Amino acid sequence: MMSTPLVRQFLKRLAALRWPRPVAIGFCGVLGTLLPAAFGLVTGIPEPAVHDEFSYLLSADTFAHGRLTNPAPALPEFFEAPHVLIAPTYSSKYPPGQGLALAFGQLVGGHPIWGVWLSCGLFAASLCWMLQAWISRQWALATTVFAIATLGVFSYWAQSYCGGMVAACGGALLFGAMRRTLRSPRALTSVLCGVGVLLLANTRPYEGLLACIPVSAALGWWFIQDRRTPQRAKITSWMLPFGAVLLIGGAAMATYNRAVTGDWLLMPHILHTRQYFQHGTFLFSSNHEPERTPAARVARFYTFYASTDNVANGWMAEAAGNLYIRLLATVESPLVAEAWTDRRDVPYRAARDGITLFLLVIVTLLADRWVWFGIGTAFLVVLGGSIVWWWFPHYTAPVVPLLLAAGALTFRRGIRRVNAVHLEKLAPLTIVVMAGFFLSMFIVSSFVLRRDVTMQATASHSTSASTPTVSHFFSRAEVKRKLEQEAGSHLVFVSYDDEYTVHDEWVYNSADWDASRVIFAHDLGDRRNSELIAAYPQRTIWIVRVSRNQTQLDRYSGVREPIRAAVG
Repeated sequence: MMSTPLVRQFLKRLAALRWPRPVAIGFCGVLGTLLPAAFGLVTGIPEPAVHDEFSYLLSADTFAHGRLTNPAPALPEFFEAPHVLIAPTYSSKYPPGQGLALAFGQLVGGHPIWGVWLSCGLFAASLCWMLQAWISRQWALATTVFAIATLGVFSYWAQSYCGGMVAACGGALLFGAMRRTLRSPRALTSVLCGVGVLLLANTRPYEGLLACIPVSAALGWWFIQDRRTPQRAKITSWMLPFGAVLLIGGAAMATYNRAVTGDWLLMPHILHTRQYFQHGTFLFSSNHEPERTPAARVARFYTFYASTDNVANGWMAEAAGNLYIRLLATVESPLVAEAWTDRRDVPYRAARDGITLFLLVIVTLLADRWVWFGIGTAFLVVLGGSIVWWWFPHYTAPVVPLLLAAGALTFRRGIRRVNAVHLEKLAPLTIVVMAGFFLSMFIVSSFVLRRDVTMQATASHSTSASTPTVSHFFSRAEVKRKLEQEAGSHLVFVSYDDEYTVHDEWVYNSADWDASRVIFAHDLGDRRNSELIAAYPQRTIWIVRVSRNQTQLDRYSGVREPIRAAVG
């Protein structure tokens, strides 16, 4: 049994956050996994809601089945969906990084969401490792706990399938390895740097490339100008391990491209843009005729996101407006959960943007050279993001670790400026306590909100049970669960009301067509539908009619006598 002085010494070190570096990294990894998992399991595993999530889940299901891609289905026009390639193979258009994380969760935890939660823990561990090379271990631990509380538990980064954490992990490995290499190159550090680059290349390749430019400049200067490390050591400890990792990763990426698109160098995302969009990724991209003509429903989605003459006021004016909005949202993303979705509340947005601008001024006044490096790198990535059409905060995930490092360095520098020695010692622990308080308050409010929503949904279902119209709480997921309870396998044609939003798509399917109990397909009319029905003779045929106000599920009248399904 430990003596009283030893216990006091242990508790003192624990409160001072003077933990051994591996212990701190392991603690952050475990905490970063368990907190979002506990929150998600208690509040309910999230259902996929946006187009991107379904595409990532297709990628995960494909990898979980041991395949790089899937054969194109017969009659592919019935199954085209946003962000999905249907030819030459059936695959997600996105890079494979997030899909691999979800596939790991599906195989290990039985559900893809475990891949999201595990990636949260991986990010937390890699962030703590990175910050230990940028700042003291106390501040590294405190900043990581703060990031877990604000970004890594209940934000869409941690509770949806869209991603963000894997790319942020890549950024943390990249910037942490850079600082360590500039001090003393080691083979393991170089390997982790290469892993970070590959994570960026397979999650956010464009933003990752921009983030790598300043790092390449710093390491290039070090390789040429630094005289403290022998050139031989630079080659053996840095260049060779780093190059080997990139060579192996590049070969794997080319193999994936070849499997999906038929071309070693053609990325699925680029092929998808050629097939469905009227313009390229950038504001200045020229218009072109899409290679495929999808079903009317899917065509409406791509038309919604298409430009007429690219931009009305010129792409440079559009980029300038994007830069301001996206810069603020990027800075806010590691500080306030759901930073993007809340921007619809104009008074709240104005107040938060004002605070953000004030913080940016403080940071620039107290910045040292590494803070300026972080600011410059983040600005470069956001500047590059301002000239692309579509953007969300997780697109700049590669530089979120830099923003957290810059904030911690600035905060500590400000404390030192006023010679507050005792405050500097207490600040890291204070940050941890504040993060815990913030997290607990948000969890309590989330549970209250969930209870209220559940009560409303229950009341709506009970009041509409006697009517043939299904309430608006009814969803694709509920239809799928209902049919999976029925015997046999099913084919569901989806018919949309003309005014039904293009942002809510029902026709998404898993990677294994034959094993899927339920397959969704576009309703292309009785004559065309009969071709698909003939291709799936063993399935029960249904049609679901979707509008803004009701959802009706019926047996398909083109095959059998229509029977109103009592669903809900």
